Parts: sequence; structure tokens; C-alpha cells
Amino acid sequence: MTNLAKRFLGGGAKDSRSAAQKQSRPTALIDPKTLSLVATHIAEPFAATGRRGLAVCGTTQGAGASFITAHLAIALARTGRRTLLIDADLRSPGSGLPSERGELSGLLPWLRQQFTTEAPNLELIDDALWWLPSGGSTDQAGELLEDARFQQLIDGFMRDFDVVIADTPPANRWADATIVARALGSALIIARKDLSYVSDVAVLHGELVDDGVVVLGAVLNGR
Repeated sequence: MTNLAKRFLGGGAKDSRSAAQKQSRPTALIDPKTLSLVATHIAEPFAATGRRGLAVCGTTQGAGASFITAHLAIALARTGRRTLLIDADLRSPGSGLPSERGELSGLLPWLRQQFTTEAPNLELIDDALWWLPSGGSTDQAGELLEDARFQQLIDGFMRDFDVVIADTPPANRWADATIVARALGSALIIARKDLSYVSDVAVLHGELVDDGVVVLGAVLNGR
């Protein structure tokens, strides 16, 4: 297991990040009980659909989309499926992990054409699990994700991987989640007890369906 994987999974690798970087880490690390529940109730049904792309869309900030996305990617990778986890939240990246390839690594610099490779470099987290960090944040996220280059990138990833899963920004603040879901073809809605409104879920579901996205279901986090 790489050092990156140990940090991602909450293992014993030394955390050398600054205080500011540490504050951006998810509030909860990978939890075995949660991983088991996600594997049984989300990963297995998703795998059974035969779909290759999935956007995890939180209704609101704090719904737990990043948390669920990470658990889902790990659960699928542990079944032997080649899984790519993308941090497509270019507003407030949810992975909380620094890139091991430097500041110009990740989705955002590639979309800005700050380097000319055919696709961004991916980082191997663990067996069968790769990661594409956001590479930063921007107020122009929607415009960059709407660009045809993003769809072409996703199409290539879905040819190369068994599963491509993306974390997205809160859907009640930006349209990015719908854009990413449209590129991937299917979505999972995440709501949180005592935080998300029923109307948030209904509006997001309607927007996704109107854009031709297959909504595989909704998860109520924090029950």
C-alpha cells in the first residue's frame, strides 16, 4: 500500500501537511462499518446495473457526498473492478489530500490547459483504485466542465476503467453536479438528515432527469 493510500484510508503514514491543508481533510476517515454498508447497499446494486460512470451529488454542503464517494470507490475497487475516483469538485475540493505530483497535477490544471498531456496523470491509491485530484478550485468551474474536453476526457476514462466515480460540489449552490453527472451518465443523490430539505432532493432529481441522467437512487446520510 502506498503512502497516499495509507493517508486516504486513515493508516499510519506520517502526515506532513500544513495546518491549513489538514483543515481541508474530510471530517471522517474510512470507517469499516460504513464501508461494509456502502458495499452492500450501494456498490453491489450499482455494479449490477453494468454502468461504468457515476456522479455522487450532494444536495447541500455537508450532506456527506465526499465521504460516500470515497467509501463507494474503495468498495468497488475491492471487488477487483478497476476504479477511478475523480475529485470533480472544483469549488471546494472534498478529498482533502495533496497531490504527490505537485501543484500542476489534477483535473483543474488540465482543463485550463496548463499542461499538454492527452489526459491528466492519475495517482494509484491502492490495488485497482486510481485517483484524479481536483488540482485546485476556481469560480469558473462550470465553464470548464461544460467544455467538450471534459466530456472527451470522461469518455476516455470510461473506456479504460471498469468504473469511474466523481465527487461533485453541492447541487443547491452550483450546476456543476448536473454537468458532471451528464458526462458520466448516472447519478446518486446524497441528502443529510436535519440538513437537506425534501425540496432539495426533488429539484436535483428533476434537473438530472431533464438532462438525461439516470438517477440510481438517493441516500439519506446520518440516520
